[in-house]
Amino acid sequence: MRFGIGMYSAQNPPGSRRSHRDLYEDMLRQARLAEAAGLDSFWIAEHHFAEDGYAAAVIPICAAVLGATTRLIAGTSVAIASFYNPVRLAEDAIAADLISGGRFVLGLGTGYRAEEFAGMGIAPDTDEARLDETAAILEKAFTGRPFSYRGRFYDIPELTVAPAPFTPGGPPIMLAGDGVVDRDAVRAARRGNRYMIDPSLTLSEVSRLVALYDAAYQGKPGMELPVFNYGFVSDDTDPWEEMREGFTYLRQTYDRWANRTVRDVHRENHRLILGNRQQVAEQVLEYHGMFGDRIHFVLRLDYPGQDPARSDLAVERWGEVAAAVRRQLSNGEAS
Repeated sequence: MRFGIGMYSAQNPPGSRRSHRDLYEDMLRQARLAEAAGLDSFWIAEHHFAEDGYAAAVIPICAAVLGATTRLIAGTSVAIASFYNPVRLAEDAIAADLISGGRFVLGLGTGYRAEEFAGMGIAPDTDEARLDETAAILEKAFTGRPFSYRGRFYDIPELTVAPAPFTPGGPPIMLAGDGVVDRDAVRAARRGNRYMIDPSLTLSEVSRLVALYDAAYQGKPGMELPVFNYGFVSDDTDPWEEMREGFTYLRQTYDRWANRTVRDVHRENHRLILGNRQQVAEQVLEYHGMFGDRIHFVLRLDYPGQDPARSDLAVERWGEVAAAVRRQLSNGEAS
């Protein structure tokens, strides 16, 4: 079982006195804290042209995290496939894989903001198909051997992407469940890729989609299951109050971007991991009981506008939770 932090977004909400330089320094510092705390991974989300400066260049940020650490995995959660040239994306992903000695994960997904498609010159109704083609091209490009590809959107003459990746077969690809969720689960399963569980899904929906993914899976045995979660861990304050303001801003921003009614945010309406170290460890063990050792449990601990000292401490506490869960599992105290 693995433990990570994210998804980072580096958003700077109205009224903040902090700069984006500060926010990028926060990400690198918390990546180093996560590694020191015994955590396994760092993840960053992507959006473009956002008024709050939501992170757009996610692969360079992952490369910086990989350069600042020696053991931590860094991954995109996710890069929006339609906004990349697949061959150029393959080269960047291989570079991150080589720099890190195999610690980069390329998470891919679809978009939904009209402003992003317009700015990138991409028709929104081609998004799903572009993701499929991009994933197919990446798998060929990661072999280090000559290939060609002719599809609806990309026509690639015979070429070899060089140098070859450090990881045999290339850096792992993770496909997100952020479109038509059943189709997303089956797509990832049939391609033999990791399937990213979105933090906005209810636990019953997570269970249903994992079952769907497992039934359709055609890849190598032992594939890990990345489960992303919102939450907070604190021993000395109310964890919900620690995250409430930033989480409300985050969720209401997503409502506006998706042209949904902007909803009030209440803790009982979301799948959250909240509590002190012992309580959070118990919640994580419940997920382990449902999904087993393959779970890669990723917890967001940094929210827009939040005091970075509080999220720094939460990262350290999350590392202590991870250590406690590992001890219990190794001692056979949980199923």
